[in-house]
Amino acid sequence: MENNHFAYCGYDCAKCPVYKETKNNNLGQLKKILFNNDSNASLETLGCYGCKTDKSVNFMCVNCQIRQCAKNKNIENCGLCDQFPCEKLIYISKETMEYLKEIKKGKK
Repeated sequence: MENNHFAYCGYDCAKCPVYKETKNNNLGQLKKILFNNDSNASLETLGCYGCKTDKSVNFMCVNCQIRQCAKNKNIENCGLCDQFPCEKLIYISKETMEYLKEIKKGKK
């Protein structure tokens, strides 16, 4: 898929410190961000390459309702959904919602 750094919800993963440090292969910084001192932790268990990748998805996002819904509907993001906006998007930022609205209007 194109734009793998944009999540199904429209969030720009490139702004996420977990995504950034995963892409930089920086396990030490990832552990600091996530307050993890487990010696068995790895990039695969803590890191995230974005919710659209076949690689590791962070434990915080792996069960995301928005992610599961978009994957089940086989859509690039929520802005392309017939039911947009829906109650699943209640916690996304205003900036992200505006991005999705632009997609819905066909401007992105």
